[in-house]
Amino acid sequence: MIRLINGLIAEAARRHRPVFTVAVITAYIALADSPDVDAADLASLRLRYSGGAPIDPEVAESLEDRLGGYIHNIYGQ
Repeated sequence: MIRLINGLIAEAARRHRPVFTVAVITAYIALADSPDVDAADLASLRLRYSGGAPIDPEVAESLEDRLGGYIHNIYGQ
């Protein structure tokens, strides 16, 4: 089920070219782990935010490399 959702997210991002998103960090991790999602799919996202939990710096760096953009942590704000 998760793979299907990640594929739908990637397809929607390619089609609609959003520039802003907010998601919990586990959603970004699932996208990064999915073979159905490529950094090019999310290239239109200029602003990426995550709330709900702090982001480990190593995880943030890994996600930036895999998904092609910095994720701003708004946890606790």
